[in-house]
Amino acid sequence: MLLIDLHQYWDPSRDELSDRTGPILFWEETISWLAKSRRICDVGCGTGSALHSFAREKKGVVGLTPNWREREIGSERLAQAGLHDAVIMLGDAHNIPLPSGYCDGVICWDVLEHCVSPYIVLCEMLRICCEGGRGIIFLPGQGWQEERYHLLVPTIRQMRHLLKQAGWNLDNVVDKSSYTLSDRDSDDMAIYLLSKPITARSLNPTVK
Repeated sequence: MLLIDLHQYWDPSRDELSDRTGPILFWEETISWLAKSRRICDVGCGTGSALHSFAREKKGVVGLTPNWREREIGSERLAQAGLHDAVIMLGDAHNIPLPSGYCDGVICWDVLEHCVSPYIVLCEMLRICCEGGRGIIFLPGQGWQEERYHLLVPTIRQMRHLLKQAGWNLDNVVDKSSYTLSDRDSDDMAIYLLSKPITARSLNPTVK
């Protein structure tokens, strides 16, 4: 296996501080996909805005960020809110520091377009999710392709291929191409609702 230090190409310190303090776009209409999930990992959690929602529902929650400032700010806010069971870890989405089958829900909101290898991230998300678990991915439209912090914004067609290659079931694509947030929004803004296939030897998936 060829091992590459991806940070030589894109170090997290070059990226922006992701600090959402307002409502997360399209959150309420899609988060029910993870309603039955008991342990959730937010890959690329920023300062942890989504973690508050999950933690209040008494779900086990782990956030992952490569940015130590995001971890510091997010951890302090979780503590102030009394959400002591929610944790933000420092780590790389290309090599998630969690065991295989750790969670039964995984979310990746506005993150893949920042990654050196979206395919590797999708494979890592699949690895940490137990069989039968679910995932949600949000990606902006092609109008955001030239944002200086973005490396590549995959199209819906490209995402279908990447998800299939990584091993995910793509249960639904919520096409948001008609939504206008700014003059940069355009075709292929979408939310992807995923599930990890259940093999014949594991018909009753459980979180390890």
